[in-house]
Amino acid sequence: MFPEYKLSQKFAIFFIILNSLFGDSVAVIKSLKGVSMIKRLESTGFNETAFIESKINNGDALRINKRAHISLVYLDETIILTLLEDTRLELVDTENTRTINVAFGTILQNVKSHPESRIFRIETPFSVATTRFGEFAAIVDPENGTDHFICQYGTVEVINLFSGRLIKIGPDQKVVSNGIGEIISAPSFSREYPVNPGDKVVDFSIKKDVEEAFEDPVVFPDLDKKQPDIIEKKQIVESSMSDPKTVEIIPDTSSKNLEKEIDKTKEEPSDDSKSLLSSIFSLNGILKTIFRVIFIYTFILGSSS
Repeated sequence: MFPEYKLSQKFAIFFIILNSLFGDSVAVIKSLKGVSMIKRLESTGFNETAFIESKINNGDALRINKRAHISLVYLDETIILTLLEDTRLELVDTENTRTINVAFGTILQNVKSHPESRIFRIETPFSVATTRFGEFAAIVDPENGTDHFICQYGTVEVINLFSGRLIKIGPDQKVVSNGIGEIISAPSFSREYPVNPGDKVVDFSIKKDVEEAFEDPVVFPDLDKKQPDIIEKKQIVESSMSDPKTVEIIPDTSSKNLEKEIDKTKEEPSDDSKSLLSSIFSLNGILKTIFRVIFIYTFILGSSS
């Protein structure tokens, strides 16, 4: 009975020490899409669904399913991780290092320079990449037996676990390390760097569904959305309708009325002809006519003599 008590006491002390080393929260999920699962240190499998603001403890593992991604931020905000689809990893913190054990997948790391920050490590089945500051991507493909590390800025040191060879790279460089001890560096191209789903530009040219197109049908037009000159014209018409004095009579331009007007103009003499006749047959006009006849007559007689 006493030895059994001692054994249980030892197990209790062991779990207390293990919890003190691995039980603390180290990061929090800030954004996600799709379904991802968490495996807690004390759990036997991935049986907890990840949500925004879920805390990730020291020793916890994450599995990112297809068509999913997660963004993690360490609690001291010195490291931001973006985990893309088909990724599985485990977070392990010690006193001097922060390690991510990657089984497979793609991870984007943004490590900020901080005086108190620890060395950040990515450990894969074939390689270990370390940095104190920088932004780089790790693509782990155990089926093909290769690791790719692509640096955006800062510096990254990569060591091959089989050969022990180490290569240091900077911006626009990459390292390829494999399971037979080979490790090489080469220039990298922008298209090689994995796309961060959170940085994608929304394409507004994509057509909406039919249901979305008729979500907000316009039955009656809104006057506020019309052009100002159209609104002004409508206001003028409405004001003229309300005040009969200001109603303007619009002439009728039908064919029948036009014919009538033409006939009237034929029947009625013009104003010029009226004025000429009146000036001739008036008293003054008669006198002037007589004097003109006498003048012409005397002029003719004088020229003939």
